This record gives sequence, structure tokens and C-alpha cells, in this order.
Amino acid sequence: MYGKMLREVIKKSDRSALCSNRRSRATFRIVAESERSADGISFGANLYIGYGFNEQSMLAFRYRYTWIDTDSPYQGLLWSPDYRYYLSKEGRFYLNGGIGPAMSIPEFGDPKSGFGFYGGVGYEITKYIYLTADFTYTSLRDNMSGTAILASVSFIKY
Repeated sequence: MYGKMLREVIKKSDRSALCSNRRSRATFRIVAESERSADGISFGANLYIGYGFNEQSMLAFRYRYTWIDTDSPYQGLLWSPDYRYYLSKEGRFYLNGGIGPAMSIPEFGDPKSGFGFYGGVGYEITKYIYLTADFTYTSLRDNMSGTAILASVSFIKY
């Protein structure tokens, strides 16, 4: 049933459905309540499911999972709507952004929840292959916050 609905959505627009599994690398800076900060490298994956309203505008749900290697490893989660705007109808360059709930799960201790937002740019190299970069900021409880600059190569099927 869902496969049939998805095929019908894909027929309506060239950018109708979007799913992505992304390997990414980011640098993170985490600042805790004590003003102690830690830098680290992150690896992660994203999943997008969405709909293209026209050739230049797309709205998707984005789930981002990251593993952050600092003094003590963290896992980071971000759930958000992702708005993507292609700068031309040919669809090569785009801007995207979103805001939503975030969570940090440390190796030891209690998870921290809060909100995060991000904004970025991307370029479609060939159909289904993208280069992307974005900046993410998260604010979590107990005065913990984090920033990330993400660069990735993505496979996006639409």
C-alpha cells in the first residue's frame, strides 16, 4: 500500500519523494555549564522523507544521527522539518535549513534534551549525488550547547 502511494507521489513531480542515507564528517564544539569546551570529530547519517512542491521548493522530515568523539563519546540526535530551496529550476545549487528537538546521549550520565537549528548549502553533482555543507547549533538543558560544521557527500534518491 505505502509503496503504491510513494510511486504515485514520485510521478507527480521530479522532486516528489526524497530519501537519503548520508555519510558525513563534522567538527563539533560542545560547551558545558562549567564553560569547559571540547572539540571533536563526528560521523553520522541522515534520513530525509519529503515532498517537492515544485522544481525549486521541497519540504522534508530530517532525522540526523551523529556519533561525536570528544573527551567522552556522545551520540547526537536531531529531528526537524527540512526546507530546501533550489536557486534555479535546473536544481543544481540549493539552500536548506530547519529547526527541531535535539538530544545528546553521553556514554555515561543522563541524556540532555533541547532544540537545534541548522542552515546550509548544497550542490547536485549528478542525479542522486550531492555535496553539502551546513552549520548546526544546539542548545540543551543544564546550559549545554554545541555547534557543528558538517561537510558531506550524499546519495539522495528522488
